[in-house]
Amino acid sequence: MLPIRPIDHRPIRIAQVGCGSWGRNILRNLVSLKNAEVVAVVDPSPKAQELARAMAPHAPVFQSLDLLPVGMADAAVIATPGSFHTRHTLQCLSAGLHVFVEKPLAMRVSDAQSMLNATRMSQKIGFVGHLLRY
Repeated sequence: MLPIRPIDHRPIRIAQVGCGSWGRNILRNLVSLKNAEVVAVVDPSPKAQELARAMAPHAPVFQSLDLLPVGMADAAVIATPGSFHTRHTLQCLSAGLHVFVEKPLAMRVSDAQSMLNATRMSQKIGFVGHLLRY
């Protein structure tokens, strides 16, 4: 059970990890939200970085998740290829971020279980996306 805390009315600070074919759709929606602020975009592709800068001009763009400063975001949206979901999710949880990960959650059941265990241990919210249903 998550601890109860006072309501915080500031926008949630989101780091978008992955700005490829599906990530750009998510980013477009995130930047339109009034109660959220995209504070960073992470993608190794120069083409995706250029797109991210155009879509979220106030957000710094990083080539690697390792370069994202600790404390910069409250949550991360993982929209990378499925083979990276476990690594990126575990990295974000260990940095103290709530995580939304696009489908597939993981490529192996054991990876999904480790993600679930890490989410429980971190006391952060872990959420998996499904086409048009969240």
